Amino acid sequence: MKYFVLLFVAGLVGALACSPDGAKQPKLPRAEWVTLINDLAEKLAQQTDPTKMNAQTAQQLVDQSLAFAEKYPKDTLTPAFLFRAADVSRGLNQISQALDIWARVHHQYPESKRAAEALFFQAFTYDKDLKNADAAIPLYQSFLEKYPDHAFARDAQMLMEILQSGKTPEELIREFEQKNQGQ
Repeated sequence: MKYFVLLFVAGLVGALACSPDGAKQPKLPRAEWVTLINDLAEKLAQQTDPTKMNAQTAQQLVDQSLAFAEKYPKDTLTPAFLFRAADVSRGLNQISQALDIWARVHHQYPESKRAAEALFFQAFTYDKDLKNADAAIPLYQSFLEKYPDHAFARDAQMLMEILQSGKTPEELIREFEQKNQGQ
């Protein structure tokens, strides 16, 4: 009986080590961990229907990326892994987590090429997913102040102006069409 209990406890510990919480600290060398994360990302990218994301694979990618960032916070791959984890979290409708991760990328890795995009996607997510103009506008403004020459700057300016106008996109389109007809 003691042997059965010992086997049960060992099995339970093994199962917990493979759970999302246990998976956060795999006993893999860095290179294998990088390969695992990239393989998960590739598996998601190969899906033919992006609306039917494999939630288990997506969650594994997020968990492994977050764990990698904890183990290797100064690694050059960490900001990219975190950025992708935020994007996947948003796809899983884990909006709060996506916002937190993008904020982390922007604040902890300001020199990363992903820092600007992380700030933009924070604003965009508040705008489009949460319909929270009060949170989105200051983030768009901050983006424009910090990254005025970024490829997303025109989009940020336009989206911010739409929010500040208080008008729906349909109203703005009608106004634009009316202006063009009058010219």
